[in-house]
Amino acid sequence: MVIGIERVVICLGTNDVSRFKYEHNIVIHSITQAVTKVKCHYSNSEIGLCTILPRKEKSPNVAKFNITAENANIFVRHMCEMEKIELIDCFDIFYKNSTILKSLFDGNDSSGLHINVDGCEKMKDLIVSFLNKDGPKLTDFKTPNKRTVSVRSGTPNSAERYTKQSKHGSPEADSECP
Repeated sequence: MVIGIERVVICLGTNDVSRFKYEHNIVIHSITQAVTKVKCHYSNSEIGLCTILPRKEKSPNVAKFNITAENANIFVRHMCEMEKIELIDCFDIFYKNSTILKSLFDGNDSSGLHINVDGCEKMKDLIVSFLNKDGPKLTDFKTPNKRTVSVRSGTPNSAERYTKQSKHGSPEADSECP
């Protein structure tokens, strides 16, 4: 358990949604595991859970992805109610009149996955609102506009997560938490 952290935000990526777009129960299981682990390690902290973002393209694969994301978000909303977790509804800020707001996505990204600066600002506003809800605690830090992208992400894929060995002293080594 980590002490002294007032609030924790869980913002899940879309790798599992992409991989299991025809089996949303697997996505829901992954969300449940992530939330359970965070709640265990940060049991004295208030938790905010972000909904999964849609993608902007209209291909059949992206349409199925968005359906799976919507189903997962229905579960996320229900889980937040049942588990007393704060819902940070990022999904809805990317829609207007049931249409995806393409203006919030990166126009140079053909995958429809990456959001642009305006989309980031809208998400940031929701997250900062949760983090500062009892009065300002955060300051706005400016980060460089350019970043380098490595060929391989530092984020483990699903197979690596399930086979990863716990390291001594890491939260994974805590026998009380899953």
